[in-house]
Amino acid sequence: GNASARAATRWLVLGGTLLTATLLGACEFIYDVPVQGGTDASVFDSALDRKGPVDVTKKKDSAGSDAEADQDSGTTADTGVRETGVEATVYHLFANSTQWSTFDTAGVNPNAVGFTGGTFDGRYVYLAPNENTVAARYDTTATFTSNGAWSTFDSKPLLDAGPAMDAGPPPEGGTIDAGVPPGGPGTFFGSIFDGKYVYLLPGVGPPAFAARFDTKGTFTSAGSWETYDLAPLAGGQAYGFGGGTFDGTYVYVVPNATSILARFDTTSSFSAPGAGWTTFDMSTLSDAGGGSTFTGAVFDGRYVYCVPGSFTSIAMRYDTHGPIDSASSWSSYDTTRLNFNAYGFAGGAFDGKYLYLVPSQNGLVMRYDTTVADFSSPTGWAFFNTEKVKPLANGYFGGAFDGRFIYFVPDVATTPSYLYLNSGLAVRYDTTQSFFA
Repeated sequence: GNASARAATRWLVLGGTLLTATLLGACEFIYDVPVQGGTDASVFDSALDRKGPVDVTKKKDSAGSDAEADQDSGTTADTGVRETGVEATVYHLFANSTQWSTFDTAGVNPNAVGFTGGTFDGRYVYLAPNENTVAARYDTTATFTSNGAWSTFDSKPLLDAGPAMDAGPPPEGGTIDAGVPPGGPGTFFGSIFDGKYVYLLPGVGPPAFAARFDTKGTFTSAGSWETYDLAPLAGGQAYGFGGGTFDGTYVYVVPNATSILARFDTTSSFSAPGAGWTTFDMSTLSDAGGGSTFTGAVFDGRYVYCVPGSFTSIAMRYDTHGPIDSASSWSSYDTTRLNFNAYGFAGGAFDGKYLYLVPSQNGLVMRYDTTVADFSSPTGWAFFNTEKVKPLANGYFGGAFDGRFIYFVPDVATTPSYLYLNSGLAVRYDTTQSFFA
């Protein structure tokens, strides 16, 4: 069925309506029976010691502390008012359906469906296409449910204008259909904002097109966009990517089908042949588990974490203070050391202190304490099984941090008999509460 196909390929199609909820400890879920009752507003808890997303323009010090990130992201005591003087953040009950709204992007453009990931530039939310090539943008100053708040852009004409390319060599041990057309399913996988540009990251391929939008330009104008095909890099093996992250200078795109990690220097030309793009073969790292299956990456102010993807368990960490092609800059951790079933993740989040790996198939959320220097030691790691709260609450694709809560995006649930079901079970974890509640 559709759920099985999506679980096998790990492409996320966002949609549907979130309806009911239950609450246990610090975790909240949305289920399929309408919620009754009103709101339960609460002001940002002053006990929160992880005070907001890391500023990627700041790097951690040589000891790996997050002092710089904390320095100017705090809240004043008791009120939740940030130092900039904005109003206190108010959180409503996650399970209250009246606080949720939906919008069908197909009503703006019938091809604006099937997204994987997105990003925010301070005003606009961007949805990265995956089923096709139509990106969507929402103006957060306008009404969410209004067609006028949304716009779309189809990058396919730009991709079609690029150089023709055959399918290239398959990944080791795998196959790929010949003549993969640009603009087909899986062309893009995720999105990143670097302070000026929004990037649509390359997906399956080949070809392996990345696209970049200049937020100073007009979203619907082709003149505001550039594209670049990474596939010819690394001897034709730079394709089959699984998301990425940004460290303040470089955009990283992690491997999912081959072992090639790509990195773009944002101070360089985007589309000039080879100008700003470099690659690194992660299979050269003895502890990378082949270096071939990652789904998502996270930056914590100094380190880039590559999140192990479907059926894999080797998390990799790169120290941005060192050369990317040096083994001494890399370390690893096998998440099955803590729990035999802790494998298969899809994205992650960082709350200023802890790294969270989002489970894609078994509900085991892994958390790493970034203040523990030895990434390879179990000392800094812990896990929580979301199925303790609700059976089948086990399959997510992507996560985000809002300054207090970690949100896990529902995808596909896995039954005890290994059937894959479409899931709408959203989870939110309150980082001011015990991780083990």
